Amino acid sequence: MNYYGSEVDISHAQYVKLAKDNECQLMLGHDIAAKIAESPNLQPKKKGSSAAYKLWDLVIWAGLIYSVYLSFTSEWWFFIIGIISAGALFNINNKSTAENYLLDAVNDSQFYGKIKLMGGWLYKMDEDVAKQFKVENS
Repeated sequence: MNYYGSEVDISHAQYVKLAKDNECQLMLGHDIAAKIAESPNLQPKKKGSSAAYKLWDLVIWAGLIYSVYLSFTSEWWFFIIGIISAGALFNINNKSTAENYLLDAVNDSQFYGKIKLMGGWLYKMDEDVAKQFKVENS
């Protein structure tokens, strides 16, 4: 079952132990990953994931602009290829960035804590495991 960060309270050390025991899987939405990549104060200590996101974002935009240029100077239909390719590559970039941040969360407790505070993590675990971490609503 999936639990939002607001439903359970799991520290970094607890998450690492649960992950090693295959009792919990951490997930992150692509939209939140993009927000992290664009916000320096949310990024992990190692900036590689964010730098890769920005680099590929720039490459994708350049390719799209070049395809529009080619549609004016060469064949008109090049922009269609550019739009389809850019859409697919944006999705791939967002997904890989989210996966990279999940790896960063295991190694960087401060990063894990920042995203936990903003409610960005989604935890996948059995109900029996989640019971001990559930937050009581008052």
